[in-house]
Order: sequence, then C-alpha cells, then structure tokens
Amino acid sequence: MDEQHDVISTTNHFIVDMGEVTGRVIDQLKRGEGELIVEVNEIIDELADQLKDKLNDKTFLPIVIIYERKPA
Repeated sequence: MDEQHDVISTTNHFIVDMGEVTGRVIDQLKRGEGELIVEVNEIIDELADQLKDKLNDKTFLPIVIIYERKPA
C-alpha cells in the first residue's frame, strides 16, 4: 500500500478514510475498476490477514460504502 490511510477500528468494523478523489475515480470504483479498487482490495486483504486468528472459521465479509456529498 503506497499511501497511508486513516483507519478507525471499533469492536466489529473498520472505517478507512480514503481521502478526496475525483468523480471519475469514484465511478471507476463503482464498476470495480481503476486505481482505487486496487487500494481497497489491498486494505481488505491486509485487514483479513490481521484478523485471521480472531475469526475462528467465521466468514470475513468486507463491505465498501461509497458516498458523495451534494454541493451546498
């Protein structure tokens, strides 16, 4: 992972702030394409590796939520 992202960990979930990106990059991510999907997959793999001992044969189910703010 080239960039450092803010990761907030709570008991049951992780929130990763990917920072600001252009609309084009968001559209690519929604289609499962582009540079951001690579970063998201790397983060998911990294978290899965860190949690593998704690999962105890449970399924690791990553959920990616994309939101865009409407202009004020």
